[in-house]
Amino acid sequence: DHTAGGAKYRDDKFMCFGLPNIIDSLMAIKTLCFDRKKYTLNQLLTAVRNNWEGFEDMRIEAQNCPGWGNDDEEVCSLANRFNNDLYKLTQNLIGTHNGKVHLGHLTYTEIRWWGENTLATPDGRHSRDMLNYGVDPLYGDAQNGLGFRMLSGMELPFEEFNGGYASHLGIDPKYFGGESLEEKGVQFY
Repeated sequence: DHTAGGAKYRDDKFMCFGLPNIIDSLMAIKTLCFDRKKYTLNQLLTAVRNNWEGFEDMRIEAQNCPGWGNDDEEVCSLANRFNNDLYKLTQNLIGTHNGKVHLGHLTYTEIRWWGENTLATPDGRHSRDMLNYGVDPLYGDAQNGLGFRMLSGMELPFEEFNGGYASHLGIDPKYFGGESLEEKGVQFY
């Protein structure tokens, strides 16, 4: 009976939103503040807190840091570490009605709402801009093509996403610039 709390051991889901934005943000912080030492963490956070206004050059640098969806080994490793840590955290949680808590990465229909209610992020995203789809980058964020986006996705530990995940492979029209169908197919990959 739903009015009495439902099933005795009803499981819950721990849904994450904006995985690509999180990974790209962590990579921007690592690259700009620690690897290149171009900015301090406080300088980068000041730019983010100001919605990148007055910091356009820094924003462009953040957007050009290694990012999710290009099959970059360091980025994929960070994404796996992030997911593994989240998974470990959820394994110790007890759901609302004594059930398990399952990790998931969703944001398909909610990306607009979550984006409109999320402040700027260190990956160069402005406040109120759309978040990335589920576990996929927006088509303009991954520069190496659809094949590399899929290879990045294959690196994720999907067995830990037993709460589900959303995948959306939006395709940038620039992949179809060839004259013949054969040329377009080669460019697509």
